[in-house]
This record gives sequence, structure tokens and C-alpha cells, in this order.
Amino acid sequence: MKFEQYMKNINNLFNINRSKAIGFLLSGGDYDQRKDMITNLLERFDTNHLMVARLDFNCISNEEEIINKINESKKLLLKSDRKKLLVIESFNLVTKRRLDVIKKLISCKNSGIDLLISSSESIVHLVGLSEYLIRLYPSDRTYSNLYRLSTQKVLYECKGGE
Repeated sequence: MKFEQYMKNINNLFNINRSKAIGFLLSGGDYDQRKDMITNLLERFDTNHLMVARLDFNCISNEEEIINKINESKKLLLKSDRKKLLVIESFNLVTKRRLDVIKKLISCKNSGIDLLISSSESIVHLVGLSEYLIRLYPSDRTYSNLYRLSTQKVLYECKGGE
């Protein structure tokens, strides 16, 4: 599948009206590749109907500040009547307060905020928060694929060079 079609399919999946918030986990590749994928996804979302808060843990100095930033983002998002998305980059940098941060993300999801979380690794707690896994470079010939965790099936795949 070509990259544009692949991205459109992910966008369509995200935009389905649902009663519960959903989570996407983005893993694999390096920091810049994950950041580019998030930017590509966000560029395709309809910002007229979507409120986005984006946190890059790579730019936050300590884990207490990370928790405070999540709380601030949650408050900001809940003020909006639009669909809500919290984007977290570099989750893998959280080490000491990982469970505290996970609890905050569970609270966000329970409040109706969709999650898009990137991490260099598929951390088991994040898999529990996610319905979909976007994998970068899962094989030598595949650039990315979208994997549905509940069915353990690849839904969409973009081969390298397409």
C-alpha cells in the first residue's frame, strides 16, 4: 500500500465516532522517525473537529514535571467541545514514576481523551492503554504497519519505498 493511502486509512480509523476513547501506540524506529510519523498523522487530522495537546517527554526535565504537564493538558483538553487527543512523545524516558504517569493516562482516557503515545519500545503498560499499535520498520521490507492488538492482526501495511 502506498504511504498516502496508509496514512488515510489510519486517519479514517481514528475519526470513527465511538463512545469510548481509544489509544494508539507508536513504536520502533528512532526518535526522529517516530516524531515524523506523528507529524504526518497530525497533518491529516481535521483540526476543526479535533483539539490536540502534544507533549514531548524528551523536552521535559524531570518526571514530576511530566505529571504536571499531563494534568495541565488534560484540563485544557476537557475545556474543549471538540474531539480530544493527547499526543505523548518519548514515553520510554519515564522510568521512576512510570506507574504514576500510566495512572494519569488512564484517567485521561477514561475522561474521553484519545491517546497517541510514542515510545522506542512497546512497554506492556502502554499496550494495555492501546487498541492499535503503529510499528515502524517491523521488517526489512516494511516501513510501517498498523496492528490491532485485540485481534493480533495487521490491518494496514506500507512497504518500504512506496
